[in-house]
Amino acid sequence: MLAFFIDYKLKSYEKKIKYAIDYVCSVCGFNYRYILKMSELMPNDILLCYSLNEPTSEELARISVTGITFYIPANFILFDSKEFIKFVKGNPRNYLYEFRLDQKIPVFGEKRFKNPLNRYSLGDVFIGKFNFDFFGNIFFNLNLLEERLIGEKKDAQGKYPDSSYLLGDYTDYPYINALIKLFENFIEEGISVSGQYLLKKEVWPEKEEFAVAVMHSLKSYRKWEGLSIFTAFGKDILKLFSSKYKMAFKNIIEEFKYAFNNDEPYWNFGEMFSIEEEYNINTSYFFKTDFDKSGDKDLYELVNYLKENDHEIGLLASEKSMKDELHKTECERLEQKTDVEIKGVRQVNNFFDREYTVQNHGKADFLYDASLGFSEKSGFKGGIAYPFNFYNFYPGRESKEDDIQQYKQLEIPVIFSDDHLRINEYEYCSYDDASILLRRYIGYIKKFNGLLTLDFNQENFYDISYDRTLYSFALAKIKENNTWVAPLNEIAEWWQKRKRVKSFATEEGIKIVFYDDIKSITFSVKGIAEINSVKGASHFISENKVTFTDVKKKQEAFIILDTPPEAVE
Repeated sequence: MLAFFIDYKLKSYEKKIKYAIDYVCSVCGFNYRYILKMSELMPNDILLCYSLNEPTSEELARISVTGITFYIPANFILFDSKEFIKFVKGNPRNYLYEFRLDQKIPVFGEKRFKNPLNRYSLGDVFIGKFNFDFFGNIFFNLNLLEERLIGEKKDAQGKYPDSSYLLGDYTDYPYINALIKLFENFIEEGISVSGQYLLKKEVWPEKEEFAVAVMHSLKSYRKWEGLSIFTAFGKDILKLFSSKYKMAFKNIIEEFKYAFNNDEPYWNFGEMFSIEEEYNINTSYFFKTDFDKSGDKDLYELVNYLKENDHEIGLLASEKSMKDELHKTECERLEQKTDVEIKGVRQVNNFFDREYTVQNHGKADFLYDASLGFSEKSGFKGGIAYPFNFYNFYPGRESKEDDIQQYKQLEIPVIFSDDHLRINEYEYCSYDDASILLRRYIGYIKKFNGLLTLDFNQENFYDISYDRTLYSFALAKIKENNTWVAPLNEIAEWWQKRKRVKSFATEEGIKIVFYDDIKSITFSVKGIAEINSVKGASHFISENKVTFTDVKKKQEAFIILDTPPEAVE
């Protein structure tokens, strides 16, 4: 088990530090606990010392009980944006460093370093040292503290322009996933070198390479409303004599079809369903509340189709809800119209505010939010491609969970949206550029075992000539890999259940306790131990991992290991 010692001088930042530690260990699937003094170390503890003052290698070796000790330097300004702003004196770039894995990784710190990690051996003790505040940088990025450095430079819609982000040059890469993987590999290296073992709860149900969720934001069901078709027709006639004549000619044809046959070009759901049936996936459809059953017969039939075919229906929240408490009302209205329990929300057109919107989502009791992303481009906002919970800077406004001061609803970052393929009303990037971007994102997500989220919208099936082809391309590439593809609500529910599965070392073996019904979950054993047998729940064993299947709430299981006498867990 990992045992964290936090410097007492960091007491005022303890909740924020524990939030970051909890998240990293939860993603990695490692058991951990906290100690207040070294005398509390147990024989099976791997010590991680998080401190303002760096101990010597000899000191770290002396206090080790398992032959493995790690040191992570602490920098409290990364937990306090006001202190950070005061410290950098208007020049945050002076404290931004980078190191390279396969891509550049940005980190904030006071000292420049050549290597992110150092490792030593003193006798039989493995000593690992981080050369930057690992947990401080995790906290800083997960909670978008970068926005507080931007100040009040918001656009007319109250959003920060993508170009204003200090770390904008790095957001084509999931650098937080990369940092978490770096931590995991470093721990496992120490385990291997020292002849120990550790149980790991895998990120996805059957140790898939990565997970995928596809969503559709139904912002507009009709290209034209009322007399707007005549205005559009006039504009397209004029554009026939410009460089945009091809798109204008296409629009004119559709305008005639709509005028004489009521053929709506944005009603592309049949094509979308056909592609999803071909690749056997279920997706999430986000609806606004501006329809009624009697007046929108086609839309009502669409809702019934989604329900019958196990697609998710979520709320596409209005622009006003970014700062106003409208979510509960909008959610209730959509539930009434669809007869579906709404678990997820997505803000229309990325109208999202880190403070107000997050609080309002918490008050409306959503399971998850899928709004975190850029307004003008695809990419990894905050460098993250996993679900996570925002830290709650306002204790008392929301309930606490497990002594970790965070909001209950999961944030699921949106990595790719076909809305960002548009350059302007009549132009968009090339198919080759779009497919290269998707291929690159899939590669990164696979490398770091993350969650890929795709937003494809039916109106773009008309407006962007290759969008159907691109959607098929994306799903084909995804299906080439060992992936778990599910609607957002299923992924969010599983992620929450995964965290509640606990393991304990006992004389009988490693005891696993399930606090929810769960379809499948996988544990791996890292290091020198091998799985001998498993009892107490339905399972299958492959290599040195066990996958439990169809487990019931409050069920227990035991993993019995073959280990050398000196090994510990």
